[in-house]
Amino acid sequence: MFIEVGTKVTVEELNKGIIIQSGNDACVAMAEHIAGSEDAFVDLMNACLDNPNLYSTPYDLALLGRALIRDVPDEYRIYSEKKFTYNGITQYNRNGLLWDKSMNVDGIKTGHTSQAGYNLVSSATE
Repeated sequence: MFIEVGTKVTVEELNKGIIIQSGNDACVAMAEHIAGSEDAFVDLMNACLDNPNLYSTPYDLALLGRALIRDVPDEYRIYSEKKFTYNGITQYNRNGLLWDKSMNVDGIKTGHTSQAGYNLVSSATE
């Protein structure tokens, strides 16, 4: 997202940076806003786990996607935005399927980690 150190950023802008651009700087800023530090955020995230070695399955991610669509439709709409501009820099959604009108894709999230590789949870209108 290209956030400069010490800059005040709204939660709405951070959400767009996380959702549309996959901005790690936006994720760190949000974690620090919520819990005070990245480590404290990880502790907060893991506080309710029965087993810290749990993994998410594709089915789990489908359930999360369905809950996002159903329970927070205003936030869900951000996932369909193809771009946003922050600090004079236009940043594009990493979900290339949004540009293929034949697929009717309207959002959710791409991702990548060295451990899991590339991944995608997507939604479509038909």
